[in-house]
Amino acid sequence: MKKIKVLWLILKRTKADRILSGFFLFLFAAAGIIQLAEPDITRYGDALWYCYAVISTAGFGDVVAVTFLGKICSVLLTVYSIFVVAIVTGVVVNFYSQLVEMHDRETLTIFMDKLEHLPDLSKEELEFEQFQTVYMFKLKDCMDKLLIQKNIPAIRELVQNIYTHYGALDHKLNFTQNLRSSADFVYKHSISVAILSAMIANEMHIEPEDSQSLIAASLLYDFGYLSVPKSILDKNEDLSASDRDLIQLKSEHGYEIICPHFAELGLNDTSLEIIKNIIFEDHATINPRPPK
Repeated sequence: MKKIKVLWLILKRTKADRILSGFFLFLFAAAGIIQLAEPDITRYGDALWYCYAVISTAGFGDVVAVTFLGKICSVLLTVYSIFVVAIVTGVVVNFYSQLVEMHDRETLTIFMDKLEHLPDLSKEELEFEQFQTVYMFKLKDCMDKLLIQKNIPAIRELVQNIYTHYGALDHKLNFTQNLRSSADFVYKHSISVAILSAMIANEMHIEPEDSQSLIAASLLYDFGYLSVPKSILDKNEDLSASDRDLIQLKSEHGYEIICPHFAELGLNDTSLEIIKNIIFEDHATINPRPPK
């Protein structure tokens, strides 16, 4: 029963319940029209039975539409049912995929409680979530091409967009992390850090050029995480010393990939120096290792 309730809540959240309600209203209306139009269908129950045969494509043949109006209703009902089945099936599949992914992280009861008490997003929050999504895909395209070191796009436009939208913001923002995979964490976390860097730089009255250098560094300093094994990124417990060493090695390797391509990426010397400091000098305070 709990799973059915969760499914119904998801249908409501995605507005799929309205699609189902509209479909059933059309079904009952079509049955009434067919009863009136068809000479061989005199009872409403028979009309509903005929509509079921049309929707299920069973084609029992015990009742058929012979009038033009009845045939039009049958065609519309068939097309409508195909769309409804496709949409609802997509929602259900996505729902069960989410259940599998959250296995040990959250119990079903906690998930239901969060779903029932999910606050409505404001217009600004919706726009912010849209910006984050657009930025994330742009950064993903850049990082993926940087990983194979082919056709690397510059991030200058992305940096400028973040600076323009959030470099002069004078109030707080709510950050959301709707992640589909551990790789998503790298992209979306980098975007969030870049946005926060723009806001902090504004509060500190940092010059625009330096602020944009900081934003660019924030976007790419975690690039090496893309090469960290998924088994480590998805760990629920604390990382071991060997795990942290491997992450550091991958981060250093990521920096080595960035260096020869910093001009293509649209980075300046300041951005490159910030990335180097984050990867090598900050880590050295915990686990000393001479920079390469």
